[in-house]
Amino acid sequence: MAGNGKKKHVSPLTRAFMKGLAILLPAIITIALFAWAWDILRTNVVELSIRGIDSIAVFEPRRLSKDERDYLQRISEEKYLAYMKWAAEGWGGEIIANETLDEKEAYLLRLADLAARRKGLSESLEEVRLRGGGGRSGSKETAELEEQIRRLDALLLAGPDRVNILIRDLPDASWGYSPPLRPRGPLQYVLDANKWPREQDPDTGRVLSYHWFDYLLASLLGLVLVVLLGFGTRNFLGRRVVQLVEWFVTKTPVIRSVYPHAKQLFEFFFSDNKSIEFDTVCVVEYPRPGLWSIAFVTGAGLKTLQESTGKRMVTVYVPSSPAPMTGYTMFVAADEVLQLDITVEDAMKLVISGGVLAPKAELVRPASGAQFALAHSINEQVRHRHTQILRKAKSATMPAVKDTGHVPNREADSNRAEAAPPAGDDETKKAPS
Repeated sequence: MAGNGKKKHVSPLTRAFMKGLAILLPAIITIALFAWAWDILRTNVVELSIRGIDSIAVFEPRRLSKDERDYLQRISEEKYLAYMKWAAEGWGGEIIANETLDEKEAYLLRLADLAARRKGLSESLEEVRLRGGGGRSGSKETAELEEQIRRLDALLLAGPDRVNILIRDLPDASWGYSPPLRPRGPLQYVLDANKWPREQDPDTGRVLSYHWFDYLLASLLGLVLVVLLGFGTRNFLGRRVVQLVEWFVTKTPVIRSVYPHAKQLFEFFFSDNKSIEFDTVCVVEYPRPGLWSIAFVTGAGLKTLQESTGKRMVTVYVPSSPAPMTGYTMFVAADEVLQLDITVEDAMKLVISGGVLAPKAELVRPASGAQFALAHSINEQVRHRHTQILRKAKSATMPAVKDTGHVPNREADSNRAEAAPPAGDDETKKAPS
């Protein structure tokens, strides 16, 4: 048994590795929890807010640079003319005045040339139809002329309402900016002005990934709206509006079976007007007498239960370890609840850590309890227990005290027996040297 009591040798490398894990894991877990919470907020709240802001298209479409216009002209003349028409007649009427004189004249000359060609083709088509008897529109020559006229009409009538310029029609360096001929929201306007690109689908223009500025501004606006909503509900008009909305929600099928319970739960944690604050930590005998569990007082019990038992009842929540988000709700007599003078935060630490992180005010002295088990090896505990058994056996074999009306104090006799030196020591002292 002595061999089993020896401590297992641990190499310095293993100790260093375990120490490093003890330092890094709390930080990694904390970062992972915040990242998980942010991912939920980003997907369900922040990005929805960004889309809502983008839907407020109050700014004019983005003006293409000279390089973008040249590239667009090489790719598709129809789309180039559509953009130039918008620049001359549409929302960007002042753009054409700011363009270079050469490009402006070239655009106007191109329109005049297309119109002249269209007129000449129309006259040729009439002559062909007259030669063919006034109605042979299905001949090959007639079909070719009609196709050319349709192409010229497409160029002459090209405009924002007819032609959709895609991001793919622009140079690769322009794919992160807003699509041409589309009105922009406040966020997209700021991003284009600072040349901060978003990741977008080049065919549909759908945003695949937002810029960090989008998330920052949407988060700040969300916080401001929450604060303004809180201030707004302080006055009579704001409370009436909230009550009207809640009345409508509670009358909506399916939603009315979920919303009231969710409201009660969040009001318990965030509302200022709570009958019982969630700051009372206690212990109750659960799951059987003799076993005590950490609990939180969350309510004043049920009226029917108090009238039936004749006792003052309280509602307690017993959290599970190490995940206190799950647990049990129980109704316990108030006189069976033992209140602890610790904070909710300390109680949560105790539950999550499985009892390792106990509050300093509740720590017991190391001579007993679990700390004693951690401070001594198993063999030392066995020897200590063996010594106690021998002392009790020795006390049991002592001669009985005569009945003199005096009740012997076994605990005091046991203490004196433990303090007295062995008989062999006295004999040794009396023996001559």
